Amino acid sequence: MEDPTQKIENQELGSVRSKRRRLLPLILRRLLQIVLTIIFLPILSFQIPWVQNKAAHKLTEFLSKEWGTEVSVGNVRLGLFNHIKLENFYLEDLNHDTLLYAGILEIKHSGVFDLVLRKFKVESLRLADAEIRISRASEAKEQNYQFIVDYFSPKKQKSSSRKEPFQLDLRHLYLDRVHFLKPDGVKGEVFDVHLAHAEGHFDKFDLAGKHLSLSDFELDSPDVKITLTSSFPLPASTLPVSTTVDETSTDTNKLVIEIKNFDLNGGKFSLRNLRKEPTRLTHADLLNFNYLDVMDLEIHLNEFRFSDLEFDGEVEKISLRDTTGFVLENLSAKQAALSCRGMELYGVNLKTPFTELGDTLVFRYGGSYTAWEDFVNEVKIDGRFHDSHVALQDIMKFAPALENNPFFKENKSQVIDIEGQFKGPINRLDGKNLKINIAQGLDIEGSFSTRNLTVQDEQFLHLNLTKLRTDVRTLKK
Repeated sequence: MEDPTQKIENQELGSVRSKRRRLLPLILRRLLQIVLTIIFLPILSFQIPWVQNKAAHKLTEFLSKEWGTEVSVGNVRLGLFNHIKLENFYLEDLNHDTLLYAGILEIKHSGVFDLVLRKFKVESLRLADAEIRISRASEAKEQNYQFIVDYFSPKKQKSSSRKEPFQLDLRHLYLDRVHFLKPDGVKGEVFDVHLAHAEGHFDKFDLAGKHLSLSDFELDSPDVKITLTSSFPLPASTLPVSTTVDETSTDTNKLVIEIKNFDLNGGKFSLRNLRKEPTRLTHADLLNFNYLDVMDLEIHLNEFRFSDLEFDGEVEKISLRDTTGFVLENLSAKQAALSCRGMELYGVNLKTPFTELGDTLVFRYGGSYTAWEDFVNEVKIDGRFHDSHVALQDIMKFAPALENNPFFKENKSQVIDIEGQFKGPINRLDGKNLKINIAQGLDIEGSFSTRNLTVQDEQFLHLNLTKLRTDVRTLKK
């Protein structure tokens, strides 16, 4: 028979072992809780608005001292893993002028852990109630943001090893109530742009490869003002030389932007070329390429491509009116191209209240957009028209000097039905394979050549006609 004392001891030993078995998981559980608390407590505490704002203010104070200028932020909201929102962010340049102010700067991203792999994917970027001012004084070598570029640029390495470029990806961009100002004293240019709303949706965002591709880009109520004044080019010896770019680099690639659907609605555009014409020399109702004011601007483009000031794509519609009274109801082209060498419109439809032209319209000029300033002499027209009609008053809008031509002056209100080809600038315009009907009383078929149509008392017209039908009443006009 088992000794009672031994039995009690065995029971106590079993109880201790049982307690130990139950205690071990509890200890491990507590240990795990402590470890997780140590790891996540800072993260969770960083979600407290007071902590976020305190950290942000410390960072802006640090940057202010590093850059020698003012950096500040009002409120900060940081999502646990994928959201950043700054309110009332302010950054000055080294001259203590505003470089950037953003009432709201909001970023939704895929996570900060990608930074370890030298990449960062932004799902959406929103900028609202913002002012951006990029400037350069007349004797300055660099733009006012250069100190930031220099700060973040890696120093030139003696080693031949190269780091992989940082990959920044952006999917959606939203701008609301943004003002962009860019005065450049060296070039003598001021760009002043107000945007009510803009949004772009990217298929490809490759800054390193200089290639941006968007499915849609929309601009609502943009107001663009350009002022050109005297330029002050820097001497060649004072031009800035980058110390952060490999001198052996031969990268000459140009930034390429492709947009499948581009829509601009309710736009305004103003140009003041004070460099060319300090005081307006023409009457307000005459078109002057040095003093342009366009409103009710609508532009809709498809498969649009832009690179190095060259554009091509399909023009679905462009419409506008200006302060001289000219109205463009529609300009469309199945294929369009614009560069410093010319503008080409194929499958074109151009319509004003009085004119409608169709087929092909090409403008050629000698390597500079400034040729439009002397439209009648420098811009060569190559137009092929079919079932078209043109109002003489519309021609005179683009060539005001035709007011001195007796034919145009006397027939300003007339509309001409035309078919055929026109080539050359206004002052050396030729036509061939033409069919022209004027005022329903003059039918002409054949060709012609002209000289100095806009020069008073020097106009010359040579006709080579295969058909002429008219009447006395029309001839008297």
